[in-house]
Amino acid sequence: MNKFLFLLKSGIKNIYYHRKLGFTIFVSLYIMLLFNFSFLIGNNNRVLFLKFFEKKARIEIILKKDVDSELVNKFINKIKKESGKNISTIIYKNSMENLQSFLKKDALFDKLKPLLEENPIPGTITLKIKLNGATAKTIETLVAKIKKDAIVDEVIWPKSWILRIYQVNEYLKYGFWGAIALIFFITYILWLNIFKVYLFSVKTEIEIMETVGGTALYIRMPFLFESLFYAIFAYFVSYFTVFFAKEKFIAHLYPISFLSNKDILYSFVIMILITILATEKAISGFFKR
Repeated sequence: MNKFLFLLKSGIKNIYYHRKLGFTIFVSLYIMLLFNFSFLIGNNNRVLFLKFFEKKARIEIILKKDVDSELVNKFINKIKKESGKNISTIIYKNSMENLQSFLKKDALFDKLKPLLEENPIPGTITLKIKLNGATAKTIETLVAKIKKDAIVDEVIWPKSWILRIYQVNEYLKYGFWGAIALIFFITYILWLNIFKVYLFSVKTEIEIMETVGGTALYIRMPFLFESLFYAIFAYFVSYFTVFFAKEKFIAHLYPISFLSNKDILYSFVIMILITILATEKAISGFFKR
């Protein structure tokens, strides 16, 4: 226990003595973490991209003529069960409602009504698609099932348009995760090189400690404590910066999803691992072979 406290005390002394270089390390980590948090938040809000196009996303079902209302109700209930969370609203208009809507478009059409022997316009069902994390294939499957129903005459939906939206959404997902991975990699390289520069200034001290019998772990621990302090401090400062920006500025303009508990936990663990690995890699080069 006394040995651990001594090493911890040595680490704290290092933080004070090397505070100028420590500030450089802190700022570098702070900026990298800001980028990472921004990309994580962006990935969590990809649904906003889908919501932007949601008003135009719909499936128009044209029913066969003279379909019994009871059959229509059964059909609508069937759609509700099979669609899950993919359909936000179902609007049914019978043939008479559609005819009235058509005639109201122009006064000339209204004059033609007495000449009609029968209603030529069929009933329709409009399905408003809820664009979420579901794949376009799910919607395709739903449309295929709808087409097979006996009361359906035709189904009209913007297949290529919806497929393209989901494709772009997938590209965004991979782009965000790729950017996050790249930032973590850059953080590792940056930390490694900055810490090498820092250790070069204490190279003689490390060699003396090794010569007089200091074990590798004994020599490493103060530097590991020091690097972990910078990493944890930079992590929490960057987190609260992003949180403050979201609460004070962004949230007032548009409601967005913040970092999830998993995002916070995983990014923290990865940051600690990067810190330990980069510090270990940097310091190992200063030991005699």
